[in-house]
Amino acid sequence: MRLLIKIIFIIIFFILFISCENKENNSKNKLKADLKSVNTNTIILNGVKFSNTKDGKVIWELIADNAKIDKNKNLADLEGVFIKFNKKDINAKSEKGKYYLKSKNGELYNNVTIYGKLWKIKSNRAFLDNENKKIILNSKFKFFGNNLFLQGSKLVMLTEKKKFIISGRVKSIWSKK
Repeated sequence: MRLLIKIIFIIIFFILFISCENKENNSKNKLKADLKSVNTNTIILNGVKFSNTKDGKVIWELIADNAKIDKNKNLADLEGVFIKFNKKDINAKSEKGKYYLKSKNGELYNNVTIYGKLWKIKSNRAFLDNENKKIILNSKFKFFGNNLFLQGSKLVMLTEKKKFIISGRVKSIWSKK
Protein backbone atom coordinates (compact mmCIF):
# COMPACT_ATOMS: atom_id res chain seq x y z
CA MET A 1 0.00 0.00 0.00
CA ARG A 2 2.85 2.39 0.85
CA LEU A 3 4.47 1.63 -2.50
CA LEU A 4 1.22 2.47 -4.33
CA ILE A 5 0.97 5.80 -2.48
CA LYS A 6 4.60 6.60 -3.38
CA ILE A 7 4.00 5.77 -7.04
CA ILE A 8 0.88 7.94 -7.17
CA PHE A 9 2.78 10.79 -5.48
CA ILE A 10 5.64 10.51 -7.99
CA ILE A 11 3.25 10.52 -10.95
CA ILE A 12 1.39 13.58 -9.63
CA PHE A 13 4.68 15.37 -8.90
CA PHE A 14 6.00 14.53 -12.37
CA ILE A 15 2.87 15.75 -14.15
CA LEU A 16 2.89 18.98 -12.15
CA PHE A 17 6.60 19.44 -12.83
CA ILE A 18 6.21 18.94 -16.60
CA SER A 19 3.16 21.15 -16.99
CA CYS A 20 4.46 24.14 -15.01
CA GLU A 21 4.02 27.46 -16.76
CA ASN A 22 7.08 29.39 -17.88
CA LYS A 23 6.13 32.91 -16.76
CA GLU A 24 8.81 34.69 -18.82
CA ASN A 25 7.29 33.94 -22.21
CA ASN A 26 3.88 32.62 -21.21
CA SER A 27 4.65 29.22 -22.74
CA LYS A 28 3.59 25.81 -21.50
CA ASN A 29 5.25 22.47 -21.83
CA LYS A 30 2.67 19.67 -21.80
CA LEU A 31 3.05 15.92 -21.59
CA LYS A 32 0.65 13.15 -22.54
CA ALA A 33 1.62 9.46 -22.20
CA ASP A 34 0.72 5.98 -21.01
CA LEU A 35 2.59 4.93 -17.90
CA LYS A 36 4.67 1.77 -18.30
CA SER A 37 6.65 1.66 -15.05
CA VAL A 38 7.91 3.90 -12.26
CA ASN A 39 10.69 3.88 -9.70
CA THR A 40 11.96 6.67 -7.51
CA ASN A 41 14.13 8.34 -10.17
CA THR A 42 12.95 6.98 -13.51
CA ILE A 43 9.60 6.84 -15.28
CA ILE A 44 9.12 4.75 -18.42
CA LEU A 45 6.27 5.79 -20.71
CA ASN A 46 4.74 4.51 -23.95
CA GLY A 47 3.21 6.85 -26.54
CA VAL A 48 4.69 10.12 -25.28
CA LYS A 49 3.60 13.52 -26.57
CA PHE A 50 5.33 16.71 -25.41
CA SER A 51 4.02 20.01 -26.70
CA ASN A 52 5.12 23.59 -26.29
CA THR A 53 2.45 26.28 -26.41
CA LYS A 54 2.58 30.04 -26.30
CA ASP A 55 -0.54 32.13 -25.72
CA GLY A 56 -2.69 29.05 -26.27
CA LYS A 57 -1.14 28.16 -29.64
CA VAL A 58 0.93 25.02 -30.18
CA ILE A 59 4.45 25.98 -31.29
CA TRP A 60 5.74 22.42 -31.71
CA GLU A 61 4.85 18.86 -30.76
CA LEU A 62 7.24 16.02 -30.03
CA ILE A 63 5.84 12.50 -30.23
CA ALA A 64 7.82 9.40 -29.26
CA ASP A 65 7.00 5.71 -29.15
CA ASN A 66 8.78 5.32 -25.80
CA ALA A 67 10.42 7.56 -23.22
CA LYS A 68 12.60 6.87 -20.22
CA ILE A 69 12.46 9.99 -18.06
CA ASP A 70 15.13 10.56 -15.42
CA LYS A 71 13.74 13.23 -13.10
CA ASN A 72 17.12 13.78 -11.41
CA LYS A 73 18.70 14.75 -14.75
CA ASN A 74 15.52 16.40 -16.15
CA LEU A 75 16.14 14.28 -19.23
CA ALA A 76 13.95 12.05 -21.39
CA ASP A 77 15.62 9.38 -23.54
CA LEU A 78 13.33 8.79 -26.52
CA GLU A 79 12.72 6.11 -29.14
CA GLY A 80 10.77 6.53 -32.37
CA VAL A 81 10.79 10.34 -32.39
CA PHE A 82 8.62 12.63 -34.57
CA ILE A 83 8.54 16.45 -34.24
CA LYS A 84 6.10 18.80 -35.91
CA PHE A 85 6.82 22.53 -35.97
CA ASN A 86 3.34 23.98 -36.43
CA LYS A 87 2.75 26.67 -39.03
CA LYS A 88 6.27 26.16 -40.38
CA ASP A 89 5.69 23.05 -42.50
CA ILE A 90 8.78 21.54 -40.92
CA ASN A 91 8.93 18.03 -39.52
CA ALA A 92 11.72 15.90 -38.09
CA LYS A 93 12.04 12.24 -37.24
CA SER A 94 14.69 9.88 -35.92
CA GLU A 95 15.13 6.48 -34.32
CA LYS A 96 16.33 7.95 -31.01
CA GLY A 97 16.51 11.26 -29.24
CA LYS A 98 16.90 13.18 -26.00
CA TYR A 99 14.60 15.86 -24.63
CA TYR A 100 15.84 18.21 -21.89
CA LEU A 101 12.81 19.00 -19.75
CA LYS A 102 13.92 22.36 -18.31
CA SER A 103 15.42 23.98 -21.42
CA LYS A 104 13.02 22.24 -23.86
CA ASN A 105 16.04 21.58 -26.10
CA GLY A 106 16.55 18.26 -27.76
CA GLU A 107 18.81 15.97 -29.71
CA LEU A 108 17.94 13.60 -32.50
CA TYR A 109 20.21 10.77 -33.56
CA ASN A 110 20.22 7.58 -35.62
CA ASN A 111 18.73 8.15 -39.08
CA VAL A 112 17.65 11.76 -38.65
CA THR A 113 15.38 13.22 -41.34
CA ILE A 114 14.22 16.84 -41.32
CA TYR A 115 11.85 17.81 -44.09
CA GLY A 116 9.49 20.36 -45.56
CA LYS A 117 7.23 20.32 -48.60
CA LEU A 118 9.99 20.70 -51.20
CA TRP A 119 13.15 19.59 -49.40
CA LYS A 120 14.62 16.92 -47.12
CA ILE A 121 17.77 16.73 -44.99
CA LYS A 122 19.35 13.46 -43.85
CA SER A 123 21.97 13.16 -41.12
CA ASN A 124 22.93 11.05 -38.12
CA ARG A 125 22.57 13.77 -35.48
CA ALA A 126 20.76 17.07 -34.94
CA PHE A 127 20.49 19.45 -31.97
CA LEU A 128 17.24 21.35 -31.41
CA ASP A 129 17.80 24.77 -29.80
CA ASN A 130 14.35 25.78 -28.53
CA GLU A 131 15.29 29.21 -27.20
CA ASN A 132 16.98 30.39 -30.40
CA LYS A 133 14.57 28.50 -32.71
CA LYS A 134 17.37 26.62 -34.48
CA ILE A 135 18.11 23.11 -35.67
CA ILE A 136 21.87 22.51 -35.75
CA LEU A 137 23.60 19.70 -37.63
CA ASN A 138 27.29 19.42 -36.74
CA SER A 139 27.84 16.18 -38.62
CA LYS A 140 27.72 15.16 -42.27
CA PHE A 141 24.39 15.88 -43.91
CA LYS A 142 22.68 15.53 -47.27
CA PHE A 143 20.16 18.12 -48.44
CA PHE A 144 17.73 17.15 -51.20
CA GLY A 145 15.72 19.94 -52.77
CA ASN A 146 13.91 20.72 -55.99
CA ASN A 147 16.71 20.32 -58.60
CA LEU A 148 19.36 20.74 -55.88
CA PHE A 149 21.57 18.39 -53.87
CA LEU A 150 23.92 19.63 -51.15
CA GLN A 151 26.29 17.68 -48.99
CA GLY A 152 28.24 19.24 -46.13
CA SER A 153 29.50 19.04 -42.58
CA LYS A 154 27.54 21.80 -40.83
CA LEU A 155 24.04 23.19 -41.28
CA VAL A 156 22.05 25.58 -39.11
CA MET A 157 18.36 25.99 -39.81
CA LEU A 158 16.50 29.00 -38.45
CA THR A 159 13.05 27.45 -38.01
CA GLU A 160 11.11 30.73 -37.68
CA LYS A 161 12.49 32.08 -40.96
CA LYS A 162 12.92 28.76 -42.83
CA LYS A 163 16.48 29.88 -43.55
CA PHE A 164 19.51 27.58 -43.90
CA ILE A 165 23.11 28.48 -43.07
CA ILE A 166 25.50 25.94 -44.55
CA SER A 167 29.22 25.87 -43.78
CA GLY A 168 32.14 23.47 -43.71
CA ARG A 169 33.00 21.34 -46.69
CA VAL A 170 30.05 21.78 -49.02
CA LYS A 171 29.41 19.95 -52.26
CA SER A 172 26.51 21.04 -54.44
CA ILE A 173 24.84 19.64 -57.52
CA TRP A 174 22.17 21.57 -59.40
CA SER A 175 20.24 19.93 -62.17
CA LYS A 176 17.70 21.30 -64.58
CA LYS A 177 14.65 19.08 -65.08
